[in-house]
Amino acid sequence: MKYAAVCTNCGVHKKQIAESSNKSAKYIRKHKTGEQVLMTRSRPVDVRFTVMVLWLLLGLFGAHNFYVGRKIRGWIMVGCFVTTCLFFFIFPTGNPLDGFTGQHSWRAAFDGWNVPFPTDWFFIAGFIMWAYDAFAVVFGFYKYPVRLGEAPLKVSK
Repeated sequence: MKYAAVCTNCGVHKKQIAESSNKSAKYIRKHKTGEQVLMTRSRPVDVRFTVMVLWLLLGLFGAHNFYVGRKIRGWIMVGCFVTTCLFFFIFPTGNPLDGFTGQHSWRAAFDGWNVPFPTDWFFIAGFIMWAYDAFAVVFGFYKYPVRLGEAPLKVSK
């Protein structure tokens, strides 16, 4: 629908997307009203670019996803971040009493392996999700949940 006025698959008019609301979509998802929520790359008017970028700075724990109402993706990022932090303190890289040589740490068992420590995969996954979201927001292909505007649907055949 990049160059067309009306989508040939669903009949959505471009004016409806231009008048779409992210705030209404968050309400619909929260209260399960049964109305349809559309995912679009067009940033809704009620989502400010500068606020979204500020939330991205806190992005490793998914704050930007909660801001626009993508809670499942946000909770996945929170899970990755919290798991990484917890296991970083449970399995530190070295024992402070031993001068951080790592001889008495659980991570020392993985030193000879050519793979990261298993919990490091959570950090890698969270970081990749955050980097992708940052790139998508800046270059305009991040998908926002929206409720379509009230523009009249005029399909010309």
